[in-house]
Amino acid sequence: MVLPEKSQGFTLIEILIVVSVVTMITGAFLPSFSNYIKTQSLMQAKEQVKSDIRNVQNRALAGSVSEETLGTPAEKINYWGVQFKNGSGTYDYFTSVDAEACPPSKMSSKGISPALVGGSLLYLPNGNVCIFSSILSGDSPVENTIYISDLNKKACVPIIVNKAGLVASGGITICP
Repeated sequence: MVLPEKSQGFTLIEILIVVSVVTMITGAFLPSFSNYIKTQSLMQAKEQVKSDIRNVQNRALAGSVSEETLGTPAEKINYWGVQFKNGSGTYDYFTSVDAEACPPSKMSSKGISPALVGGSLLYLPNGNVCIFSSILSGDSPVENTIYISDLNKKACVPIIVNKAGLVASGGITICP
């Protein structure tokens, strides 16, 4: 097709076709980008919790506050711990004399975590969970699993702390 010499630019039809194709391509990528953002928020929250558990383990192994006592009569602190509350976006750090209950009967609060990123929540199917770390060995008296979930509790990321204190995690799964 030969165009006249004075013809310049694009026709309205050509512009509308290009705009509609670009709109369709953009619309196809938006849902996957939204899922990517949710996935990254869960993974970042998982890494935050794992880091905080390791921080508490390091404080226990370093003997931080090991000379302090709690209660009457005074008893020596034996554990650092983290208390996770179901449905919460934060968790508490503490020291305690024993690791018998969650929360322990004799404990001293040492702070609260910042909120988990992306509106993530703690999902604990069996109620609140405490992870203890012994000042003597760094070991945990029991194995625990914590789940980080999205707001509607459909997708979860597990974090497992075994008796030797190893902090491991898995990929995104359906919440139990």
